[in-house]
Amino acid sequence: MSLEATAAILAEAASDPPAPQLAPRLTFPPFPTPPPGVHIIPFAQFKPKGIPVKFEATAEGEEPEIEFDGEGVPTVELRVKHELTEAELSRKKKKRKNGPAVVTVNGKERLQLWYEEWEEGEMLRRTSAINHHASRVDRFHQAAQEFKSTRKWPVGNSGLMRLWDAFRLYVGIIGSVQPNASKIFSQAPGPDGDDDEELFDGMIPVEKPKEVVTVDSETTSAKLGTDEEIASKNLSEEAQQRIIKRQEKKESRMEFFLNDPEMAMKIYFSAHYRDRGLMWEKVNCRDGPIVVQFFLEFLIRNRVIPETEKEFKKALDIVKAARKELPMTFVVGNLLPDALSIGFFHLFGSMSQRAIWGPEDAENLARFKEETRRIEEEQKQREQEAKEEEKKRFNTFIASNAEGSNLETIDPDNMDLSDEMQKDAIADNVDQNGLEVKADSAWADWGDDVASSGWGGVSGWGDPVKEDSPWDTEIMAQKSLMTVLGPTVLPHTHTTGIIESSTRRIAEVILPSKSGQGKKAKKRSAAEAVEDNLGKRFACVVLAPWKKIGNHINSDILPPTFLPDSRGHVVDPKKEPSHLPEGVTAHDPQTDSIHLLITPDIVEKLSESIGMGMCGTFVQIVRRDHAAEPEDEDTKCWERVDVLERDRKYGATGLNGQPTKWWYMEQQTATFASFHADRQYDDQDHE
Repeated sequence: MSLEATAAILAEAASDPPAPQLAPRLTFPPFPTPPPGVHIIPFAQFKPKGIPVKFEATAEGEEPEIEFDGEGVPTVELRVKHELTEAELSRKKKKRKNGPAVVTVNGKERLQLWYEEWEEGEMLRRTSAINHHASRVDRFHQAAQEFKSTRKWPVGNSGLMRLWDAFRLYVGIIGSVQPNASKIFSQAPGPDGDDDEELFDGMIPVEKPKEVVTVDSETTSAKLGTDEEIASKNLSEEAQQRIIKRQEKKESRMEFFLNDPEMAMKIYFSAHYRDRGLMWEKVNCRDGPIVVQFFLEFLIRNRVIPETEKEFKKALDIVKAARKELPMTFVVGNLLPDALSIGFFHLFGSMSQRAIWGPEDAENLARFKEETRRIEEEQKQREQEAKEEEKKRFNTFIASNAEGSNLETIDPDNMDLSDEMQKDAIADNVDQNGLEVKADSAWADWGDDVASSGWGGVSGWGDPVKEDSPWDTEIMAQKSLMTVLGPTVLPHTHTTGIIESSTRRIAEVILPSKSGQGKKAKKRSAAEAVEDNLGKRFACVVLAPWKKIGNHINSDILPPTFLPDSRGHVVDPKKEPSHLPEGVTAHDPQTDSIHLLITPDIVEKLSESIGMGMCGTFVQIVRRDHAAEPEDEDTKCWERVDVLERDRKYGATGLNGQPTKWWYMEQQTATFASFHADRQYDDQDHE
């Protein structure tokens, strides 16, 4: 190349723009700082999530569901597909038929429960696109429909579907529960088709026939509107009012739930569950809260009603509490009264049964007895007339019989048989075991000697019934208490005091105390020794007053009342306050707690029910005032108490003296969840 050419090339290269500089090579570490708002998960904290595979077979012609990965991102279908092996096919059929088996704690396999199957992939269940410009009622209806369709409901478990329908009815999603009309009934024509008595004899279930029709949308809409107008005109005014009222109730229920879901759930799993009879089956108490919990979590997760999301989270907390406490109502109901309270019940007698009848009921009882006596006399007279009529018909039959002269009649009112007839009867009824029955020997008397009597004289059936000694009753009661307390002088040192019937809340469970009253054994009285023994051997549950929510007149929450046999100073709003001795305080059921003695074996289970409530009869244990008692107190107290006597003895044995802090439970009538609430009505005119 010449010098001129080389110079030209160099000049051209010098005139070109400089080449861009290459980026430096990145080396790590150090790592760059993440952009604002971006959080990078360290590899040590990364948890891989696979694709949740569903084994439910889709129906023919139905589009397959879109799969999502563990983060909820739709997956991409692979172009290449492979055939399943025989092992995979058999495993797939087994899981689809029986459900996957899980391993329990003891290593045995069992079938998954329906809610365990729902929990798998529950976070991936989403609604379709929610139009937040639509009304919350429309969004709520859409979410309820998709909640039902996006999960597999257990086959054959109709009770679960009934619980779901009961909830939908309560919150106003549906106005009534319609039966599944998959089959219709048709009457098979009989020979007498017009006979009304045979209307239901030929009712047999048949499949609804399928018809192929051509549908014109405009014609169908016009016809549908015409049919609705005709049906509306044909309805009576009363029927139309019922439809309007039902629709108003449905809208009112939904509005109440959407505005205050927390209170709605309190009422649903307490007062409503009891009113509808759902509380009395364990499966309803277990499955009902679980279904509602899945539904509320579905609403919150998909932000169906974001404007009240905070209230729905509070409602979810109530449902979670119901899931724990509703089954616990059966446990608490079986724990109390325990063996100790039953022992006190046998010792002191029933204080609640005496309250059924009182002296003010004497006139009503006398009228009731007189009415009963009159009815019994009329019944006896009718029976006597029937016997006379039967006797007349029998005599007429004998007289009309052609061979009546050869018949021997026996008057049922005169059964004295002659000696010859007795011998014939005995001969005809000889014992078939080979025993010889003498015709001239009478049946052995009850009082005959064993050796001389065929029946024996040891049965004592002929002995006169002896009246039970009052001391026998006392001994039986003390034996019942001694099985728990052992040898004790409690029946002679303590008696009953205040008797309160109320609803109270379980506030605390206290274990038996290790220390006594601080007095030496020689300086303690018998009553103090008994109380110290009770505190060391038995636990106690502290029952606080219950504050009622709602004003339902048929509420199961009973206000505090004192039974007639109650003895002691109390604060009763129905009565004027009485003068109290110096140093004595009255028991106020609205503020004071009750310390209920319980056996240590139920402490663990009862500790799980703190916050729950119970309704029952609680009896206070007080010391006996021997100085003011009559000498024959221990004898007279065991006689039967006539509740109709106005001057009868009230309470148990002994005169009540200084009260103690201990109580026992005579009976429990109801158990409540901690969130129990009654309905609130503006007036009491309700269904």
